[in-house]
Amino acid sequence: MNGAPTPSSEQWETLAALSAGELSDAEAREWLRRAEGDPELARRIELARRTTAAMRAIATEPALWDVTAAQKSRLLGLNPVRPRSTLAALVDQVREVFAALVLDSRCGGQVMPGFRGAGRGRHLLYRSERLEVELRFDAAAGGLVSMTGQVHAAAPVRELRLVAAEGGAERVLPVDEAGLFDGQVASGVYELSLALADERVVIPSLDVSVEP
Repeated sequence: MNGAPTPSSEQWETLAALSAGELSDAEAREWLRRAEGDPELARRIELARRTTAAMRAIATEPALWDVTAAQKSRLLGLNPVRPRSTLAALVDQVREVFAALVLDSRCGGQVMPGFRGAGRGRHLLYRSERLEVELRFDAAAGGLVSMTGQVHAAAPVRELRLVAAEGGAERVLPVDEAGLFDGQVASGVYELSLALADERVVIPSLDVSVEP
C-alpha cells in the first residue's frame, strides 16, 4: 500500500460520472484541474476511466465477453482474477509513473525564459523524476488544436502517444532526436504517455484546449 487515503464511495461515484461524461463541463474541468496537482487523484481518474470503458464493452457485447455475474462482480470490485503469464511478468518490470503539472499559462503561471514558443498560445510544463515535457497549444484550422512541444530526457523518447478519454481514439506523434514533436488533434481530454526503456510516463487527464 502507498499510504494514500482510501477514496469514499461518493468520490468513486463522481469519478465514474466523470469517466462516463455525465458531469457538467465546469465540474469536469474542476476535477481535472485538481488532478493536475494530485498524482493519486489522477491515478484514480484513470482507473475509473478504464473500468468504465471495460464495463461499457461488456454491456454492449455480452455474448462476445461471455461474462458471468460473479465475473461482473469482480470487475466492479476492481479485482479481476487472471492467470499470470510471462508477458504479464515482463509488463510488471516496466513501472508507470505520473508526470506532475508544473506550469499552465492559462492558470496564471509565468512562462519561463527559453520555453519553446513562449509568447504564443497556451503553455504547459509537466515533470516526472526522469523527464520534462513542454507543451504549447494553438488554435488551428477546422476547430483543431495545434500541439507542439519538446521532451527533455536523458534517454531517447521516440514517440508520444495520445488516447482520447471519450471514445478511445489513439494518435501517435513521432519525437525527433532533439525531443521535438508536433501535430494537430481535436480538442478534448487525453491520456498522454511516453515510453522509456523501463518506465512509462503518463499524463492521465490532459486537457487539450486553447479556450479559457
